[in-house]
Amino acid sequence: MSLTRAILAVVLVAAACAPVLAQSRAENDRRLEGCRSKLKAAAQLSLLKDMSFYGGRPRVVVGPTWHRIDFSAKEGFAETAACFFLAGDRSKSITFPITDGRTGKKIATWKFTRLEVE
Repeated sequence: MSLTRAILAVVLVAAACAPVLAQSRAENDRRLEGCRSKLKAAAQLSLLKDMSFYGGRPRVVVGPTWHRIDFSAKEGFAETAACFFLAGDRSKSITFPITDGRTGKKIATWKFTRLEVE
């Protein structure tokens, strides 16, 4: 294949992928906004106390509501936090600790796609 044909092939593939990438970006933005809304509600319910990057790593600090909800609600909350950290991108994964805001101790870990409670 000549260099001209190779360049043409790359340009055609890039042009074909552009709408898919734009759609994917729009989907990620929609997902991110949904996760942001859920986290705001979690903060009002005293479930979420703080989310930040500490030493370049994500971390979540939870309030007293964490201790009153069942495992599936905890897992849903952690998945929502992961969604926010990853800007809504489902193709990526993340691991972060969940810390009790009262004691400062790690009480759970979101590991890629699941919650592990200590």
